[in-house]
Amino acid sequence: MTVLNTFLKEYNTRVQKVQFNLREYETLGFPGCVFSTDGVHIGWHNCPSTWRSIFAGKEKVPTIAYNVTANHRRFIHGVSAGHPGTRNDKTISWFDDLIQSVRNDPFYKNLQFKLIHKIKLL
Repeated sequence: MTVLNTFLKEYNTRVQKVQFNLREYETLGFPGCVFSTDGVHIGWHNCPSTWRSIFAGKEKVPTIAYNVTANHRRFIHGVSAGHPGTRNDKTISWFDDLIQSVRNDPFYKNLQFKLIHKIKLL
């Protein structure tokens, strides 16, 4: 298989995944959404005492934080490197390669996200 064929196969697979996610999120009322992402903190029980202040966040327990990106069907598309538990989700997302590619990759430039608000007054 040539390099071009490999590239085209990976590109077509990527296009299919994104189109599938777009359709599914649009059905749920989130047109233009491709992935869902959130920060996940995993407890670090054997954290060295010298590092405790760096890894112990608001819960006062040392954790390692990851940014996990998945679709609505819980298929994980990407996980960032581990970060100290004191970092918040927004800071971790700046270091996540998948989120940065969605922000900067021309592949995603034509997608527009439009959130539909439904406010019910009492």
